[in-house]
Amino acid sequence: MNKNSLRRDFDSKPSKSRMISAMSLEGKTAVVTGFGGGLGSAIAVSLAQAGCAIVGTDWSRSETVQENMNKVKEIGQKEPLFFECDLMNRDAIGEMCRSILSKIPDGVDILVNNAGIFERFFFEEKPVESWDKEIAINLTAPFLLSKSLCPPMKKKEWGRIINISSVVGLVAYTKTVGYCASKTGLIGLTRETIRESCPTKRLSTTKEIADYVVFLCSPAANNMTGQATPIDGGYTMV
Repeated sequence: MNKNSLRRDFDSKPSKSRMISAMSLEGKTAVVTGFGGGLGSAIAVSLAQAGCAIVGTDWSRSETVQENMNKVKEIGQKEPLFFECDLMNRDAIGEMCRSILSKIPDGVDILVNNAGIFERFFFEEKPVESWDKEIAINLTAPFLLSKSLCPPMKKKEWGRIINISSVVGLVAYTKTVGYCASKTGLIGLTRETIRESCPTKRLSTTKEIADYVVFLCSPAANNMTGQATPIDGGYTMV
């Protein structure tokens, strides 16, 4: 990068609207699994505040789900979509994805694989049924959802798949054998999906790095510390 290009970056007039536009998701549609849970509802609300249309999924249409749908509609003035789906049922996942794509022919732009389950047992006492449940919901479901909803993202050359793992995916804890295995596997799934989905592997612009610095200084990053987070288009992930 030459001196003149750097000068243009620094000479650009800073404004609040520039930072807001960097975080804007106007015109995008996001699928959030585990929509009825505390984290899922918080993610959906924040995405709606950024301008996203929301598609929520959960195993049933509970009162909490309806409350979350009302919150999202109030924020974005857009009627959210909701689909009941048992994430342990592979056929149900496939049917739901087909329904989503029938409602949104161009495909969704963002998939947040947030739904998860955690059942505490010592390794030797872990029932196979509990193991199967955690692997199905925490790992197989994100794989199937990503597989179904990713192709339109690639066609549009814009998309985001966000897999919510856990610190237990990095560091083992007692009585978390199924959860640990599934969340560690989810990290591996994320890495391999990136490798096959054309990582950019380009140098980041000064503006992209500057926006990330602002994010790290903002309240949104209050609980991030001691992290090495490359902004390299997936280069170090593959």
